[in-house]
Amino acid sequence: MFNIFNVIILIGALQGYIVGLLLIKNHRFKLPQLYLALLLIGFSAVLTKVTLVDILGGNGFPKLYLNFIYLVAPSLYLYVKTLKKNNYSFRNVFFHFYPFVIINLIYFVLFLFSDNIRYYLKIIEILIVVDDIVSFTYFTIYLFLSSLLLKRNKEEFKPKQVKWLKTLLFINSSFLSIWLVYIITFTQDIEMNVYYPIMIILSLSLYYKSFYVINNKLVVFDSSSIYKRKKHDFDNSQIKILLERLNSLMEIQKPFLDGELSLNSLAKLLEVNPKTLSFLINEHIQKNFNNYINEWRIKEVKKRLTQKEYAHLKMLAIAFDCGFNSKSTFNLAFKKATGMSPTSYRRK
Repeated sequence: MFNIFNVIILIGALQGYIVGLLLIKNHRFKLPQLYLALLLIGFSAVLTKVTLVDILGGNGFPKLYLNFIYLVAPSLYLYVKTLKKNNYSFRNVFFHFYPFVIINLIYFVLFLFSDNIRYYLKIIEILIVVDDIVSFTYFTIYLFLSSLLLKRNKEEFKPKQVKWLKTLLFINSSFLSIWLVYIITFTQDIEMNVYYPIMIILSLSLYYKSFYVINNKLVVFDSSSIYKRKKHDFDNSQIKILLERLNSLMEIQKPFLDGELSLNSLAKLLEVNPKTLSFLINEHIQKNFNNYINEWRIKEVKKRLTQKEYAHLKMLAIAFDCGFNSKSTFNLAFKKATGMSPTSYRRK
């Protein structure tokens, strides 16, 4: 059935295809361009799949079903990751797309042998319901990782990039929330017209993303950090003094105990420019800001575990006193630093 909803949806999909393919066509593209192109094309394919089934008169899933969410999810994460630092080879991250290749290969093989498979449509219907839940979970994980990556490295993006990435993540989070409603409500209802609202929302988001990409290329593709890795005019003796001052500050004043400590606030305490501090930590300590601060916090936690006055406190209470804001962040940082869980370390 062809109607105005199909027109709106297909125009959004067409725009996503055009912008995505133009990004790929440019032989000088940077990796952020590639992943953003895959993101746009993947969402366009989702729109196309549902709309064509509706136009061709199918009140159900198509005989050949393909799932493009497994393409979209890692593309979003890798776009944020390479926008932060464009030094990743596509070959080294291709494993993120294995689920996309595997699930669609399964659908294709089933389609080839569909005439010889008894109850094919029933089997594919059950498989799609299960796949829908799995792909929703997959998308949720990558959306969370993307948000976490932005949160932990906000200082390394330009202000306009932070705004753009927050908007991009908000759009995808909204899509995910609406999708969850569909999974819960329409598990048994597979008529295509029930997908109009979410498809129109997705189409409108493609309009926005495509126009933004065209008009703000420096924002969406500039993978150079806000703090350029400039050759600072410091000789070895100056670097040594700065490192000693930083180390002394951390040991005596313990600013890391403040859970809201930021690069700017630490730079103010050290009486240096934030760019200088960022350069010092990244280039000479070989860590990012969050990892550097968390190592000091773990060091303080381990110290307090040996002191009698803290023996009555639970591990999490000590962690919070030492500057951690969440249990999960503390557990990950502690295991990374010691190779053991906090509980196991305390018992040894």
